[in-house]
Amino acid sequence: MGLGIFLNSLTLVILCMALVGCAVKDPVLKTDQKPGPGSFLAGNGSVLSEDKLLAQLKGAQFVLVGEGHRSSCDHKVQLKILELLTQKGAGPILGLEMVSEDKQEILDQFTQGRISLQKLPQALKWEDSWGYDFDLYAPIFAWARKHNLKIVALNLPNNLIRKIAHEGLDSLSSNDKKYLPQKIIPAPKEQKDSLIAQFSLHQDLMQKRKPNLDRFLLIQSIWDSKMAEQAFKWQKKLNRPVLILAGSGHVENGWGIEYRLKILDPHAKIVRLEPLRTLKDLSSQNPIYFYCPSPRVAPLGMMIKEEQGRFIVKKVLNPSKAYQAGIKKGDIIVLANEQKITSLFDLHKIAVAAKKKDRPLCLKIKRGDTYLAIKIELK
Repeated sequence: MGLGIFLNSLTLVILCMALVGCAVKDPVLKTDQKPGPGSFLAGNGSVLSEDKLLAQLKGAQFVLVGEGHRSSCDHKVQLKILELLTQKGAGPILGLEMVSEDKQEILDQFTQGRISLQKLPQALKWEDSWGYDFDLYAPIFAWARKHNLKIVALNLPNNLIRKIAHEGLDSLSSNDKKYLPQKIIPAPKEQKDSLIAQFSLHQDLMQKRKPNLDRFLLIQSIWDSKMAEQAFKWQKKLNRPVLILAGSGHVENGWGIEYRLKILDPHAKIVRLEPLRTLKDLSSQNPIYFYCPSPRVAPLGMMIKEEQGRFIVKKVLNPSKAYQAGIKKGDIIVLANEQKITSLFDLHKIAVAAKKKDRPLCLKIKRGDTYLAIKIELK
C-alpha cells in the first residue's frame, strides 16, 4: 500500500499504515551478486531458487503475497508464483483483495468464458471500486482463466467502508451487514500500535472528515477478518490451497490476514511473501521476500494535499513529469482535463484514463493570483 491514491481522507491513513515497521535489519545477503528485480530471498539473506521457493510453499493451505498496487514488478512476481503453483499441479484458488464479494458472479462468468478479459474491468467497475491500473493485473486474470483456476473475491464493498468510516456500524442496512465477516477479529497489539502511530502521524492530512480512531481500527479489523474468512471458506469448500493477493499492509509481519487465518484455522500451514524495496531492509523476522525496488520517481512526481476543498501541490520531485511540465510547490489544481476534481482519487482516475488513451494530463492551476494551463505528458 502507499500514498499514491487518495480515495478519501480516511483511506489516505489506511493506505499509509504499511509504512511503520519494526524490522530488525540483521541478516547479511548471502550472495556476491546483487539480486535482480523479482528475485526471491529468505529472511536469513540467502537467495531462493524457484525450486527452493516451491519447497517452502509445499503443503501450504494459504500463500499470502503482498503488493504495492502500482508496482509492475510486484504483479509480475505474483504471476510467477501463480504459474509455479499451477505448473506443479497445486491448482490454487486465486483470492483477490481487489474484488468485493458482491462481484463473485462476475468472476465466475469470466472464468467460464462468458465475459472477455477486455470487458472484465467494466463488468467489475474496476476504476471506481479499485482504481489501480487494470493492465497490471490483466496477465494474472488471463492465466487463471487459461488454467481454469477458481478466482474468488475476498473484500467487502467500498460503500460499506465509507458508511462505517463516516457513520459507524449502526448505519449499515441488513443487506449491507450480510457482507461483514461473521466475526470481526480485533487487531493484535503490534498491529494496533502501528495503526495508532500512523493515525497520529497523518492527522494533519485529514482535513475534510477527521475519522474516529476507534472506527479506523475497526475498519482495518473488518478488512483483515473479511479477507481471512473468505479465503478460509473457499479453501475448505474446494480443498485447494489459496493464493491470496493483497496490499502489503494486510500481509506484513503476519499481523493482518495471517493473524486472522491462524485463529480460524490453527493447524493450517500459512506462508507469506513480502516485497522488499531495499536490500538493507532484509530482516530475519520475515520468512520470504521478493525483491522489487521502488521506482526512483513517483508516476507524476508531485505530492498533493487537500486543504479545505483545495488541492495544493506540497512537493515536486526533480526529475519528474510534473517538474518537467513546470508544476511548482504551492500550485493549486483547479481542473484536470477540463473536469472538476472533488477528491484526489478523481485526479488519479482522470490521469489513468488519459494515459490509456495516450493523451496528456492538462491541468488548470492557480499560482498566486494567476491561472495557468499546464500539460503533463504521461508517456
